[in-house]
Amino acid sequence: MFSSCYTRPLLGLVGLLVSVLGVLVVLALLLFFRGDPPVAGPREVFAAHIAALADGDWALSDSYAHDDCDFGDQALLDDVLASGFDFEEKFEVDDVWINEDGTLAIMSLADVQIVTEDAERALPMLQLVDGRWLLICAASWAN
Repeated sequence: MFSSCYTRPLLGLVGLLVSVLGVLVVLALLLFFRGDPPVAGPREVFAAHIAALADGDWALSDSYAHDDCDFGDQALLDDVLASGFDFEEKFEVDDVWINEDGTLAIMSLADVQIVTEDAERALPMLQLVDGRWLLICAASWAN
C-alpha cells in the first residue's frame, strides 16, 4: 500500500515529462527539416533587379539578353510603380511601358551617358529607337 501511494503520482510525472520531451523533439525536428526558404515572387524579383539597375549594377546585362525579359502583364509594372519606386528620379525617364513581347521599356535621354561610361556592359540593355535611347530590362523573371 505504501508503494502504490507514491508510484501513481511518480508514473504520472514521468509520463508528463516524456510527453513534454516528445513535443520538444518534434518541434526541434520540424525546425531542422523545415526545407528551403520561400522563393521570392516575380514582383519581388522585379523590384530587386530594377533597384540594382538604378544603383548602377549593370552586371545583370552580362547574363541575360533583353528579349529574355518577360513580366507577364502590366499589373506587375503597376505594382512596382505603386510601391513608390521612382523611375523618373533614378533614370530621368520620359516614359515607362511594357512592350507587346513582355519586355519592360524605359524611354530615357539620360541613358546616352550610361553608354559612354560603360558601353560594353550597357549596350545589351540599350537600343536606339527613333533617335532616342530605349532602355530594355535585361533580366529573366522566369523561376
